[in-house]
Amino acid sequence: MTGSAWAAVLLAAAADPAPPTFEADVRPVLAARCASCHAGAAPKAGLDVTTRAGLLAGGKTGPAVRPGSLKDSLLWANVSTDRMPAAGDKLTDAEKDVLRRWVQAGAPGEGAAAVAAAAGPAAAAGPAVRRGVAATAKAVDDAVDARLAREKVRPADPADDAEFLRRVSLDLTGVIPTADRAAAFLDSKDPDKRAKLVDELLADPAYGRAAGGLWAALITADEPALRPRLESWLAEQFNANRGWDAVVRDLVAATGAGPETAFVMANAENKKPLPEKLAGATARLFLGVQLQCAECHNHPFTDWKQTDFWALAAFYSRATVSAKPPAGLRDSETPVVKVNPPRGQKVAPEDLAGAVIPIGANAGRRAGTPVRAKFFLGAEPRLDDKGPFRPALAEWLTAADNPYFAPAAVNRVWAQFFGRGLVNPVDDLSPENPAAQPEVLRVLADEFRAAGFDRKHLVRCVTATRAYGRTSRGGTPAGQVDLYPRVPVKVMGPEALYDSLVRATGLKEIALDAYLPTAGRGGARVKPPPRDAFVRFFGTRDPDALGTDYTHGIPQALGLLNGPALNRATPVVAQLVKDKVPPPAAVERLFLAALSRRPTADEARVLAEYVAKRPDPADGYAGALWVLLNSPEFVLVK
Repeated sequence: MTGSAWAAVLLAAAADPAPPTFEADVRPVLAARCASCHAGAAPKAGLDVTTRAGLLAGGKTGPAVRPGSLKDSLLWANVSTDRMPAAGDKLTDAEKDVLRRWVQAGAPGEGAAAVAAAAGPAAAAGPAVRRGVAATAKAVDDAVDARLAREKVRPADPADDAEFLRRVSLDLTGVIPTADRAAAFLDSKDPDKRAKLVDELLADPAYGRAAGGLWAALITADEPALRPRLESWLAEQFNANRGWDAVVRDLVAATGAGPETAFVMANAENKKPLPEKLAGATARLFLGVQLQCAECHNHPFTDWKQTDFWALAAFYSRATVSAKPPAGLRDSETPVVKVNPPRGQKVAPEDLAGAVIPIGANAGRRAGTPVRAKFFLGAEPRLDDKGPFRPALAEWLTAADNPYFAPAAVNRVWAQFFGRGLVNPVDDLSPENPAAQPEVLRVLADEFRAAGFDRKHLVRCVTATRAYGRTSRGGTPAGQVDLYPRVPVKVMGPEALYDSLVRATGLKEIALDAYLPTAGRGGARVKPPPRDAFVRFFGTRDPDALGTDYTHGIPQALGLLNGPALNRATPVVAQLVKDKVPPPAAVERLFLAALSRRPTADEARVLAEYVAKRPDPADGYAGALWVLLNSPEFVLVK
């Protein structure tokens, strides 16, 4: 090529810069201008602009973006004419130009590297070298801080000891610390006290109960009766720090009548496991993939095919429940899945031999077509036609070189601590929905693999980061939460709220008038245990909803405000009166018990004056504690 030709190429390149990508260029614009209406659990018109997948899916009026077509992209039609945003500042000419070039370029994501980091099928397993907690935390922070610097977002300051103590206690054990533990931690001068606190919490049996409760709720969402036994079993696994891969293998390949069969039985109908439900649940919970969208047709936003879905379902084609005692889950010797194919189409019995399943009768024109078991976007395994088939699936699913398994687990742990995943929604890891911080996901997934899927090690790595140790206040515009410049404020789950109220008050149980009895056998009215009733009443959020979503309403607020248990002297108050604790010290004790911190000077003065005006000290302290328990600070995890 001649010099003049090279010059022409270079000039053309300079005149036509690389097209914008969603993560680097488009998301910041939409987050700043549009996310106040089109984000969160209930976005306006059903349109979520915080992910590329959300724009492609669109809302009530259809897809917001048609890659390559300005004319057919409603987003462009609205912002280019200033019809949107309806409120606030309109987009600048420069911002409109970013959106225009992005749509015309085909609405690209971050590119191959980000797709792989978001656990795309091309993502190779990381090196089997364990970095350790300190090195992993540093790598995470280097990635987060580099992205913040590029976006010119200032990170928040470090959280103080009280904020960190309460946050990590609730995140790991699902309950606030005791007043004594709070005082001891705040007074400690040990420079390593935060790491030591994490170790103490991981050794607490409450850690396993909290983690088990979260996963049991996800697995048994449609069959809550299975939850108690599964929750207890999972708590044992988490407290023993059994590898997450081993736990998942037990859930997927379970036989017999043990609690680990709950995963299969939660996806059954009339005690008959449904392969299609199991395929969707397996992909969603353990791979972080919305493969169920390909049940009836090829996936609308990815290259995943209908046959990929049914090939995964085929591994469950012989799961059944024995009718003979002892009843239990097993793999039958004959297919249990039957379909009614379209009229005129037949499925010969020999076509269903082995690990094969016919596409469901309601799954479009290919209904009845036999599909052989095959790993998701992988190979077709050699299986004995007599089965069982689920153990092979379980081994592939949890293998270190599975590009989805480790990132999916890491993403859920991150969401537990930060209120939203690195990939959000947490079960939508796909090339079309890359991670907000792809390098963070890669680093943590590599370490999780190298550590043998050690969940406590992963928790130590995340809680050791500066990102987790920052305050929830200041440091960022509202539209930049996905970059994690601060720790988002979360809302206590109902279990954590109940257990924290019990701990703060010293009560053995809390029964409030708002919890109505439920119908029992024969129409009799029976009251459930107080904790169960509380959890049911305050369980207003879906198990997979963002931890930052506040979903309580007036009934829940009134239940706390008016509940008799919180409107009289509790054991904590009675002890203060019995010990004749002077008002200033008593107020401090109440703050430590409820909020895990000491009061400010103004708070101490106001409450001390309130207590002094009450004829009965018990009545004064009860009122002060009532104020703290009904404050926003109590129900929030900052």
